[in-house]
Amino acid sequence: MMDKFSLRQVLLLLLITLTGVVWSVIFHHPLVVGFFPGYLLLIWLAKRKNLSIKKILHISILGVNKTRIVILILFLVSFLLPSWYLSGTIQQMVKIALHFITPHHFLVLSFLSAMVFSMLLGTTVGTLSAIGLPIIGTAIVLHLPVEIVAGALVSGAFVGDRTSPFSSAHQLLSHTVELPVKSQWKAMFITTIAAIILCICFYGVEDYLVSQTAVT
Repeated sequence: MMDKFSLRQVLLLLLITLTGVVWSVIFHHPLVVGFFPGYLLLIWLAKRKNLSIKKILHISILGVNKTRIVILILFLVSFLLPSWYLSGTIQQMVKIALHFITPHHFLVLSFLSAMVFSMLLGTTVGTLSAIGLPIIGTAIVLHLPVEIVAGALVSGAFVGDRTSPFSSAHQLLSHTVELPVKSQWKAMFITTIAAIILCICFYGVEDYLVSQTAVT
């Protein structure tokens, strides 16, 4: 049996990998380039544990195979979102959301709209780019605190990113820990509902405070 990596080796691997990823993001290079130094270090550490290159590559292929559903979801979403934009589906969804958002409950309804969008799209960035900008623009026109509105949108967007069946992060976590998606969703249900209720209460209070400030 292969010896486990030491804590120092694991920390070094994490540091090199994160440094590569941050470098890729800052200099606008593909993330695969940023992950490559960490992968090379992992191969070197595995070789020191007397693992052959063939065995290492085999384990790597098995790891990629475990995440194939995530790759498939990302591939399909890359077609779905542009088609929704071109067909006007996103614009219509935004119009419906803005129709139901009222100034007196702007923050709560912004949170709920972002949550529904993220559950449908399964992406935080896609949700914020689709509905975040129109709602922020509306908040500016109504002279509402933009920072709090942005917080409500981000909070709602991350609900779907965490729990939506279309979320690549949700699927990746399921396949990484080898837990069925249904079982994972059940395990996360209580904390998700608690977080949603807490956010609704928080932004409800903020709506009240903002309305009182506007009256005075």
